[in-house]
Amino acid sequence: MAMKDTLRRASLTEAVMPHHSQPVLREVPQAAPPRSNEPEAVRSRSRADARKEAGLTTLSGWVPEVAKRQFDHLAIDSGNTNQGLLLEALNLLFRHYGKPLVARPEA
Repeated sequence: MAMKDTLRRASLTEAVMPHHSQPVLREVPQAAPPRSNEPEAVRSRSRADARKEAGLTTLSGWVPEVAKRQFDHLAIDSGNTNQGLLLEALNLLFRHYGKPLVARPEA
């Protein structure tokens, strides 16, 4: 039993490093500083505020995946953005129902 207490296996650190050497401490790279002094939430809120001031709002809905894929392909094939295509679709819908074509692209 006494023999078992005196025999100890070396730890991985002891086995790899000589007893006289010290572990090398490396500096941890710092994350890139934010682009401005404002926190991200403030910058995001500011963009949202600017859009609201321009009279813009969001419009969303759930559609089948196949319809979304087809919409994306149509935007690519027509050389348009999803937003531009959505505004065009809204104006077509407004025209169909005899409403003014008020969905204008952002300036």
